[in-house]
Amino acid sequence: MLLYNAIKCPDGTLLVSRHQHDFQMHRQKDGREYFVDGGLAYQRIGHSDTEYINLSVYTHDLHEKIREHFDWIRHFDKDMNKLPQPEIIKLKDITDEHLMKLVEWTDTGFHKEIHKVFVDEVEYRNQ
Repeated sequence: MLLYNAIKCPDGTLLVSRHQHDFQMHRQKDGREYFVDGGLAYQRIGHSDTEYINLSVYTHDLHEKIREHFDWIRHFDKDMNKLPQPEIIKLKDITDEHLMKLVEWTDTGFHKEIHKVFVDEVEYRNQ
C-alpha cells in the first residue's frame, strides 16, 4: 500500500499528492514538465524525461523510511478544537500523546495498514 506519493523534480521542486485526484504539476524554467497524482489510492507520474526522483513510500518499506515521509493531516488541536488551517505533520514529529490517540482512533473503522503505521511508530519509540 502506498503511504507517501511524491516525486522530486530535477530543479529540486517537491511534488506531493496527498489524496485521490490531487494532481500536482510543475514546469521548470527550461520547459520540462512533471506531475504526480493519486494520493494514496494510486500513483500516476507524468514526466518530460526520467531525471525526476520517485520518493514514494510503501507499507513494505523500512519503518525508518516510513516515519520520515508519512504525513498526517491534523484538523483539531489536543483539546479537539478545530484548527483554523489543517496542519501536516510527519509521523516522526507527532507527539507521544497524539500518537497514542491515533493508535486508539485508527483501531476501528480505519484502514488496517494506516493503523499499523502508528502501532509500529509506538514500538519504534519504545526501543
